[in-house]
Amino acid sequence: MSAPPRWEVIGGGDKGGVLVRTGKELSSEQLLERLATGSLVEELAVAGDRLHFKKLQGDGPDTGWVSIRLKDKELLRREGAVQRAPACRDGPEMIEQQCWAVVGRGTNDVVQQLLEHLQSHGRTAVHVDPYGASGSEVPKSLADLPPDTAIDVVDLCANPNFGQKVIEDCRALGISNVFIQPGASSPEIEARCKEGKISFHNGCVLREML
Repeated sequence: MSAPPRWEVIGGGDKGGVLVRTGKELSSEQLLERLATGSLVEELAVAGDRLHFKKLQGDGPDTGWVSIRLKDKELLRREGAVQRAPACRDGPEMIEQQCWAVVGRGTNDVVQQLLEHLQSHGRTAVHVDPYGASGSEVPKSLADLPPDTAIDVVDLCANPNFGQKVIEDCRALGISNVFIQPGASSPEIEARCKEGKISFHNGCVLREML
């Protein structure tokens, strides 16, 4: 079993660290002491942009909940995190990105076509199957990918009920681009993208990547 991810506090330098609460809700009790900038913590759980931590090094509370980012400012960075493409302006710019994750059921022919299409156009493409239909070797969530996996764009080809969790993972992992295949979108998914400053495009990779 792999060790839990570790995070470094990189924000809050001008305020003596980042604010810590007792629960994941922003309305939960605020602790008097802040988690100092430069501290190293172990991940206990992630819920959207909120991190439940256990402190390993540095000053501040031994445990609690903190925000991973505040608006567009990164407060904590996962150890070993790779650089990802910034939010694209539109679909054509998204299509030009190099590293993709296709999220969808492995038994879906379209998912297999997407993986093959991306790879045939010189892109790096990994498969994530939230349905668990592709065997134990295929991760069920973006969070299950190795931490050094470079992902510039998530190609969402799954039921919108799964898609909302995918967007939460994108926010937690700092992935800023989501390409939404036909049938995978919903008002809730688009709202979560906007809330998380994630660029999204409704379209079809098979038609738009020529």
